[in-house]
Amino acid sequence: MNKLLLTAAMLLGAGTAVASNHMPNQTVARPLSIVADTADPYAGLTRTSLSDAVAKVEEATGGRVLEIRWLHAPGHGFETVIAKPDGVEYIRVNPLTDKLVVLRAEEIPEWMLPWKLRQDVRSLAQAKVPLTAAIQTAENATRAIAVDAGLAKPLTGGNSVLAYQIEVLRGGKPDRVAVDAVTGEMIANPDAVLDPWTPEKVLEKTVQQRDD
Repeated sequence: MNKLLLTAAMLLGAGTAVASNHMPNQTVARPLSIVADTADPYAGLTRTSLSDAVAKVEEATGGRVLEIRWLHAPGHGFETVIAKPDGVEYIRVNPLTDKLVVLRAEEIPEWMLPWKLRQDVRSLAQAKVPLTAAIQTAENATRAIAVDAGLAKPLTGGNSVLAYQIEVLRGGKPDRVAVDAVTGEMIANPDAVLDPWTPEKVLEKTVQQRDD
């Protein structure tokens, strides 16, 4: 995601967006003690960090999070892919503030989306369980902190299970689990619904191909 369009940061409040003259990567609101700027990229993350970020992003954008992940660098925040009625939006947000600070953003119209992302968007619309609830279920079940979450695999002729993938940190190492997006239950054998091509990775490849 090196070639992104937005050059001015936007400060997103509770369901509103306010233009700012601050440049990207500059904090523009009162800091909170969520992530410490230390050598440990996960320092300060709590079991509410990821779900809280999802709630704020969805409230501010009016979309639904397809995937959100913690950037493995101190103070760099979350990046997320959001499903919107006319396509998807990628934003990177700074969690060090009491409001969302958008550091970078890019919108991809529906006609530019590859088949996989279109299926992801359509499938997400059928999810009954909010992603925030799925994250909390996974964290409670694993007693670990979630660092990545989103749609696991779209509904297709070969997959009838709509699920979220949740990546948790166990012993300092990531481990992916799955939560049923309809029932909210943990999936005992998640391998069948886990896909290495998550929405964020598909979007990144799409943008790279477009900009080459």
